[in-house]
Amino acid sequence: MPESTELLQLLLQLSLEIAGDLKDATFEELEQFVEKREAVLTALQRKGAEFSLADRKLIQSIVEMDSQIAQRMQSLQEEASAELSKVRGSRVHRNAYESSYNGESLFFDQKK
Repeated sequence: MPESTELLQLLLQLSLEIAGDLKDATFEELEQFVEKREAVLTALQRKGAEFSLADRKLIQSIVEMDSQIAQRMQSLQEEASAELSKVRGSRVHRNAYESSYNGESLFFDQKK
């Protein structure tokens, strides 16, 4: 079996593993997947081999899963962005209520 086919099968296996648990996949799991995937793709690029018809079918399967994985990554990014916006908003509100004056000044009320 050609090395390019083995690499494609490894890539398919990685994609199947992450796609099987995609709804519950965390940011860290997706990050590990991307790092592993990048290593396999780099190895494939170094080989520069021609792909057979069977290899092209493997590639098509991988590409189909990649769109689902990319959607999950996008949703995680949107969730993180929303959380950051909440944190920034809470900082603005908190700063508005915190004292921004010098603590050495005092006010005395007088009764008329």
